[in-house]
Amino acid sequence: MMRHYAEHAGCRRSFLLTYFGQDYPGPCGNCDNDLTDAAVPAAGIARAEVPFAVGARVVSERWGEGTVQRYDGDQVTVLFDEHGYRELFLPVVLRRGLLRPA
Repeated sequence: MMRHYAEHAGCRRSFLLTYFGQDYPGPCGNCDNDLTDAAVPAAGIARAEVPFAVGARVVSERWGEGTVQRYDGDQVTVLFDEHGYRELFLPVVLRRGLLRPA
């Protein structure tokens, strides 16, 4: 996750707050990425379209129970209790029903 933070092209405040379980879509307008012209805006999905709220508990048949940490474009990051962080491709998660509410 530290590497993802360092390489993240979007809002760093959003990254940190969602890491700690708070829903913050950003941009904050104050971090290095938001202040540079070279920052690439995150290609996100609308908040109304997210299948699970940030902080929601979910279950995967493969990794067990976990907590949704953040959405970043078409990726969702889930912290699974016994398997750590997993970044999942949201269209596949939705199409195959890989996550369900806990």
